[in-house]
Amino acid sequence: EGFYPDADPELRTAMITHGLTALAAVHSVDWRGGQLAVLDVGVEAPGSSRQLELWDAHLRNGLRDRSADIFDTALERLRSTLPPQPAADDVVLLWGDARLGNIIWDPTRGTPRVLTDFEGTAVGERELDLGWWLMADRWMHEGSGMARLAGEPTRDEQVAIYATAAGHPVAQLDWYELFAAYRFATTVVFVMNQWEQAGAVP
Repeated sequence: EGFYPDADPELRTAMITHGLTALAAVHSVDWRGGQLAVLDVGVEAPGSSRQLELWDAHLRNGLRDRSADIFDTALERLRSTLPPQPAADDVVLLWGDARLGNIIWDPTRGTPRVLTDFEGTAVGERELDLGWWLMADRWMHEGSGMARLAGEPTRDEQVAIYATAAGHPVAQLDWYELFAAYRFATTVVFVMNQWEQAGAVP
């Protein structure tokens, strides 16, 4: 509900196009020369391998010795199909939570006023953000049983919009979208833990 489903199809097209263009702009920020350089901790090379191990450790902490087969299956697949380490020039500033719902919009032009929710900021390959964007798109459509609205570009079209805006090809997005789902599920574990501690669930 809200202005997005009520909008003309052309406005939805503009929002997604401008949102992906804004994501490409985040990835073009020179993070090495100033205070953002602290994001490269220097212990391990930044990228998907480090992010996977960080998020898996976070998940295991949240599970508190519990287990679920789906997590183990996903982790085995992620580790066995890990993308190659990105070249130094391909390590970009990552938004960390790139999706339509984290943008404050101009509702008449479909352009971003502000990007929000940067608490997951890191550095790594751009596909880490694009995989999250695509996972959120899947969640709001296939994952929720909702048909794509008129004016919403297909997933392939969104990838093409991003690649054009970034001037950079993208690859192996299935891995990055699965990893995004792993991250999202990890976050849900911690939310449920908080609900349990608050007495809201057993």
